[in-house]
Amino acid sequence: MDEVQKRGQAIQEASKKKSTAAEACALFTRLGEAEERVIKFLSAKQAECSIPADAIKQNKTGHATHMQVRTKVCDAAKAPKAAGPSLSDALGIRTPLPDSDTQKPGYGMFDTLTGNVLSR
Repeated sequence: MDEVQKRGQAIQEASKKKSTAAEACALFTRLGEAEERVIKFLSAKQAECSIPADAIKQNKTGHATHMQVRTKVCDAAKAPKAAGPSLSDALGIRTPLPDSDTQKPGYGMFDTLTGNVLSR
């Protein structure tokens, strides 16, 4: 039980720190593993320790809820991030890139209407 609480607190701390989806996925996975061990222990010791069936059912319900959240978080971590538009796309500028076929020899970046600024 202590391990489940520690891992639950680790998830809360990661949430406060705005951790990545991949980090949250790993934390939820470890929490699920700890919950499974607790459920297995409670089920094995139910008769011996007089553990009520409701306690086991409650743990299974909580585990199922955490696994649904884990699935969503891990899917978000695996999803490719959509790239936004480039600056030229956002501004609507569609100009071809200069290459050696489209440029005239002797003309460059520093040429003005009156000639090359650097050659003066």
